[in-house]
Amino acid sequence: MATSSPAFARQKIAVDFASLSRACPKGIYVAPLPSNPLAWSGVLFVRKGPYANAILRFQISFPEIYPRRPPVVTFQSDLFHPLVTPLTTYTYSTRDTGSDTVSAVDEGRLPPGGLSLRHGFPEWFRRAGDDQNPAKADHASARPESNVEEVTSKHAKSSGTGSGWQPPHVLEVLQYMRIIFESEKVLDSIPIGDVANAGAWHAWRSYRVKVTEDNKTNSAAATAQPASPRERAQQSPRQQPGGARRPGEWNWQGVWEDRVRKSINGSITNPVLYGHDNEVINFLRMDPEMLDSISPIRASTKMALQLVGEAGPTASASPAEEKFVFTTIRYDPQLVHSPENTIVSCNKPCPFYMFEHHYTRLQVAKWNLASWADDTADGSSSRSAEDKERLRKSPGSPAELLHGLLSAIETWRKTYPTVEPESLRVKLRLYPNGQIRTEIFNPIPRLPLTTLFPAALGTPAEHRDRGKIEWTISLDTQPTEPTESTIIKTYDRSAYDRARSAAGITSFVEQREVLLYTAQGLILDGSLSTPYFHRGGRWVTPASNTGGQQGSTRRWALGKGLAAEDDVEVKSLTEGEVVFMSNAIKGFFPTVYQTKKK
Repeated sequence: MATSSPAFARQKIAVDFASLSRACPKGIYVAPLPSNPLAWSGVLFVRKGPYANAILRFQISFPEIYPRRPPVVTFQSDLFHPLVTPLTTYTYSTRDTGSDTVSAVDEGRLPPGGLSLRHGFPEWFRRAGDDQNPAKADHASARPESNVEEVTSKHAKSSGTGSGWQPPHVLEVLQYMRIIFESEKVLDSIPIGDVANAGAWHAWRSYRVKVTEDNKTNSAAATAQPASPRERAQQSPRQQPGGARRPGEWNWQGVWEDRVRKSINGSITNPVLYGHDNEVINFLRMDPEMLDSISPIRASTKMALQLVGEAGPTASASPAEEKFVFTTIRYDPQLVHSPENTIVSCNKPCPFYMFEHHYTRLQVAKWNLASWADDTADGSSSRSAEDKERLRKSPGSPAELLHGLLSAIETWRKTYPTVEPESLRVKLRLYPNGQIRTEIFNPIPRLPLTTLFPAALGTPAEHRDRGKIEWTISLDTQPTEPTESTIIKTYDRSAYDRARSAAGITSFVEQREVLLYTAQGLILDGSLSTPYFHRGGRWVTPASNTGGQQGSTRRWALGKGLAAEDDVEVKSLTEGEVVFMSNAIKGFFPTVYQTKKK
């Protein structure tokens, strides 16, 4: 048959690849292998969902009778996913789930790292079964359908066997690959009969049950007396004769979170990204300066800002290792129309979030900066008289600082005229010589004004009723000693970096936070945000004398009466409680407290 020939398959594959230039799913890149016309190499960037931030290399191998039979997709890094075989096994059959495991190399078995497409494209496998054994096809047609609404392919929803059936397009396969890593709904829909990794399937089900129970658990339940050893033994899953347990009876608690996190971290290691010189799709190692020069989206322009006025235009360059204090501020043109932002911006319409509070923060921080710069062994100062005077006058008046910020934004726009950002993250650094540097980082999404200036923080129950809370927060693994750098934002972020690393947070885009605490058992601060806890019918934030940051959003929340200062003890934290957070980039947002897995 002409449509089953290798020549037809090669032609079909070439046509399919050409069509992807107009319709390839976002975050997926593919390229044909020069040495094999029946294979593609690809990279999948996972943007959201359980596997967010993973970078997955994969290969698609097409059979010689494609598209009558499905391709085989294999991933290069070890992934803990119900539809992906572990790299250490070679046991899952792509054809008949009812057949016995006779051999680890029989035809049709998925290779290590192989993706099971049976769930998304059941009809494809029934048709493939027709070619091999009609009896198997009849048996397969009795299997329940995979009713996944998020899979747009008609092949994932239809089980018809009429002569008008058309094989899926490779575009649909790529779309399916993307959503199985991004959509919790798709993971929920996978039946055990379609899985390639039963352990991952059970771990996901256990995790979903735990999340559901946590959302329903209130603080009273969390403070209940722990079960006795006898009660725990009675509650444990019943074992089979001989002491063995079936997979569904195993204790899967915490397995999903731990293994998926390891999968994500493993996908972005240097050996995976850079370890193969013969890859068709390569990652180029670049330092920040090179990346800035070619990527307008990243746009991390480090422009030295020379203020006009008293600060003077002759500030000398500051070495990278010199001490500094800083504040980070959100630029968003919509803030000009916000009366609330005008009030906290010297009563002037302003596109910078809570501008006046940031100005005050720099004014307070500069005196600590002066003492640090002059703190030498012999009591002398390495700063010149000009530098001391410049620091005394920095950051100038609010009008001068605002003028400098607006000038920096204008320069950025001229540098990247094709980029239309909704908002920008801007960092102001103040050095001991009085120089102010402005860094403008990659564009960020616009946020509703209700997120930036909430009328109230609500109650924990209200936030649970609104649906799933995306952010989670955990407790640091060790106490932090309060210092000047925990009170004021300085060059020394070692305490915060250590806490994030200990919590397993590897990226700033992860929706996770960590709470720092003191040796006295008091909550100190968040690693990037100010925390608020619901205690006694009100929201409270750690008291100033605890030694945490006195951020701009914290100051605004206290001034509006949204929260009050009070000591928050570590022992008062309860699993699943809602903890509000705020910072000058994300505004105010809820998180769910989770104990760190030991």
